[in-house]
Amino acid sequence: MNIKNLLILLTIGSLAPSTLAGEFSISNINIVGSEGNSNGRQSNDPGDDGTINPGEGSGTEFQSQNCRERIKANNTLTMDELSILNGGQLPILEPHSKTKFRVEFNRLATKCVHLKVNRILDNENNHIVNFENLKNFAKEDLHFTAEELKQDVSSLISNMSMDEKITRCLIKHNYLVKKGSGYEMDRNNEKFESISKTPNLQEDFNPEKSSKFLFASPVTDRNDYITYKDKVIDDKEGKWACTKIQEYGIKEGSEDESKYAFVSQYDRDWQLARAACESAVDGDIYAVERLISKDTGNSSELQRRLKDVYARLLAKDLKSKSEEIVTKIEDKLAQLEKYNDPTNKKDKRKAREIAREIQSLSRRYNKEIAEPAKQVLAQSLAAYEEIEDVDSDAARNTRDILENRIETVTEALAGLSDIEMTDGVEVMKVHNLHSTGKDLLAAYASSSELSRVCLDCDGQQDMEDAEDNIAKRIKKYNKEDKRDWSFVSQAARGKETPMYLTQQLYTNAQKNMQNQYSQFQQNEYKKYQEYCASSMFGGMKNPIRCQYWQNSQSMRMKMFESKMKGLQQDVQGYNQKYSYYQSYYDAAQRRMAEENDREVASLNVGASPYDSFSILGNTNMAPNQSSMYNMGTPQFAMPLMQGR
Repeated sequence: MNIKNLLILLTIGSLAPSTLAGEFSISNINIVGSEGNSNGRQSNDPGDDGTINPGEGSGTEFQSQNCRERIKANNTLTMDELSILNGGQLPILEPHSKTKFRVEFNRLATKCVHLKVNRILDNENNHIVNFENLKNFAKEDLHFTAEELKQDVSSLISNMSMDEKITRCLIKHNYLVKKGSGYEMDRNNEKFESISKTPNLQEDFNPEKSSKFLFASPVTDRNDYITYKDKVIDDKEGKWACTKIQEYGIKEGSEDESKYAFVSQYDRDWQLARAACESAVDGDIYAVERLISKDTGNSSELQRRLKDVYARLLAKDLKSKSEEIVTKIEDKLAQLEKYNDPTNKKDKRKAREIAREIQSLSRRYNKEIAEPAKQVLAQSLAAYEEIEDVDSDAARNTRDILENRIETVTEALAGLSDIEMTDGVEVMKVHNLHSTGKDLLAAYASSSELSRVCLDCDGQQDMEDAEDNIAKRIKKYNKEDKRDWSFVSQAARGKETPMYLTQQLYTNAQKNMQNQYSQFQQNEYKKYQEYCASSMFGGMKNPIRCQYWQNSQSMRMKMFESKMKGLQQDVQGYNQKYSYYQSYYDAAQRRMAEENDREVASLNVGASPYDSFSILGNTNMAPNQSSMYNMGTPQFAMPLMQGR
């Protein structure tokens, strides 16, 4: 098995804390300072790697005689030495791409290190790495006491361990400062540098299987990192001699996970699924949805199970949450009814305070009830349609589960649209609280429409129709109802502007009807003359075109009648609005004249589900609707009510 070595020339910096106490050993270094990113210089080297062949990976035991000399000769670093050279933290080893991994030093003491990274694959596809410090330490690189300088310095250096050389070098280059009997390293020291490299993965690794990072530590290093006693590299003389295989940075008893050089697609999918489900348990149920929508090539079985888990999580406690929010909205609307005087400052202030609470609850309903319910219904109905039409126990069980889930969700949704909110909404109109009205309407429409997305219920509809109806209702509110609310508020404060503008709109609509009627009659007469009238020679001008025109007359009349019906509804609508505003205006005038409490105009719920929010109910007034629509037709509207 070939072994590839990565030669990393470390030329970047950032410092981390550590303290030296006593002799020249890394065990006497105390580290202080922030664990964030380095503030020192940064470098990104592509880093080509060389190749050596120390031996083949195997499971045989090796002889440890003369290991201290071999380790010293190989300049092999322990994990603790590697950590202290990087400001007290092991360098980051992690996947980078399908062909590379990343090695990152955030705080490297570049004056004291010249690193070479060796790596080899074991028989389980794992990358085993070890680090050499190729720094050739000279007298000027190391700290010496005055007494030591009187001795043979070269001899002293040759007898030093790697631990001692590193410590003396850190002192010499001011990575450490004296503190009591030891030394201190500050991670924020600007002398540290940082480097990031992306070496190639071993050519012979299996991309269908994940590959962990393992560390080849010197056998003489006593530490508490997890050790694999069954993993041994058969190399007695080379760079891997006298090493033991350990988890990279993972200590005995730790719950930390292994570091990976490469994660297979299969393991990535399941890591995402596990993380999403763990987040869901902690309350972030949307973590599962984010995983589903990410669509990273997950298997169809995994996707199916995730979607089912997500639907169950969304549906859980949906009814109790809905009841809680709906009850609060109903209570707030009842409170709002008391503050119905638009000219009273206290009423106006209190109405706005309560409206803000209603708006917050409405938005919460949309976020926590309507949106999750929409997703559950869509997923559950889709799953229901996919069930094979077979009479098996599994199919029946799945149908029952989905039917119960859909029924639970629609029941939870129906609550808001069942409450009486007419009088509370009227007070919103009086104070022109249209922003709250829009949010409440959005919640109400979702409740009303989505509760009918079911398998078997009254007014059953599919999800597409429900979403279209919700969108249309909100669009109508933005286009018409918001302006009407403003007019109600003005009329309730004794202003004539709403009636004046509505009269103008009515007049224009009526003129448009008359113009459309005249234009139609003229076009019909013109075409008759062009095709069917007698020519100067006594015959019909164009018999063929005349016959075609006459045959299509019925279709033209139907189209025209439909158009006129729409225009007629517009005219009648303006008439209704005029009466509606007039009732508020009259009440305001009586209040100002008699200094009595304002009489609150209100609507009872008619056939239209949106009467509370819209000025207009159905065109044909229901018998139980407010008499405010029957206060008498204004003079300008009389022609509308006459037969045609």
